[in-house]
Amino acid sequence: MSVRAKMRCTQVSSNFYQSHKDGKSITHEQKVVRLQPIYETEGPNRKWCEATPSGQLELAIDVPEAAKQFIGGTLYYLLRGHLPGAGSRPGVATISGGRE
Repeated sequence: MSVRAKMRCTQVSSNFYQSHKDGKSITHEQKVVRLQPIYETEGPNRKWCEATPSGQLELAIDVPEAAKQFIGGTLYYLLRGHLPGAGSRPGVATISGGRE
């Protein structure tokens, strides 16, 4: 079974942390992305809303190219399903989106 939810990026913020290498302190930037489900009574998102109309997804992203994919106010689809042959192990979540 797979699940598809329409989500809105509600926040993109920066988090900074330190690491140490060869006696030097290095500052790293991590983006924190928050997505919340969109409630709709019409259209393809209606079925998701009947069962689970609330929630939040928070991602901490260290790769700048990946973080740039998320823009505040933009809508995304979160697709969740099991990998073939994975049994009860966690599946895969895919996020896709664009300006809307």
